[in-house]
Amino acid sequence: MIGVQEVVFPPEVAEKLWVEHQLTQWEVEAMVFDPDSDVRWDEDEIHGIRVIARGMVKRQPPLLVFASFRPLDVEAGLYECITAFAPTRGDYGETT
Repeated sequence: MIGVQEVVFPPEVAEKLWVEHQLTQWEVEAMVFDPDSDVRWDEDEIHGIRVIARGMVKRQPPLLVFASFRPLDVEAGLYECITAFAPTRGDYGETT
């Protein structure tokens, strides 16, 4: 299990979450701390090493959200939110 203890949200990320994705930083934070969420390490050529999370935001109806976090201090469990969004079919290049 990834030891996420605290997540920081730079002001520009918090604003983008709301303006572009209609998510609050509190919803994203609650999702990453939810024991039912899938939180794991990921590494790729574009984004480097990060933590990615997939889980439900507690709304009516519940909303599936993906998020990524940059490690700031792994030992202290401190991470910075990079982005979060609710995927749509178009996010994956599907047309129907």
